[in-house]
Amino acid sequence: MTPNTLISRLQGVRQFGPDRWSARCPAHDDSSPSLSVRVTDDRILLYCHAGCDVSAILAAIGLSWRDICPEERIPYEQALAQGQRRQRQRLSEVSAQDWARMVLKIAAADIERGRELSLADRATLAQAQEVIRHGR
Repeated sequence: MTPNTLISRLQGVRQFGPDRWSARCPAHDDSSPSLSVRVTDDRILLYCHAGCDVSAILAAIGLSWRDICPEERIPYEQALAQGQRRQRQRLSEVSAQDWARMVLKIAAADIERGRELSLADRATLAQAQEVIRHGR
């Protein structure tokens, strides 16, 4: 895809340098240009200064990651999502006993420092004690 294809789908476009533009972000109600567009040798970079995800920006103008980034590269947001999935998987692999022991250690350290446990902390501690007591 050429940068002109992307630029033609945006509103309020201003070029402010070679291969650099600003435009109104299509992913939110943008009254002043908050989207930065930059063309590099191998991809088109998009950044919304209001915080919109690139996926949302692309969806709003009917494009996809493949339109702005070569297939062999994994876009940052996709890589982040994959990393979060792996982290959730690792956390789910922690046994109940490991979780309970960790809760007990944290509670003991807090008490040792003189920190009073909140009601929520005490409820979590009670759950951990039950897990250890019943071996599940």
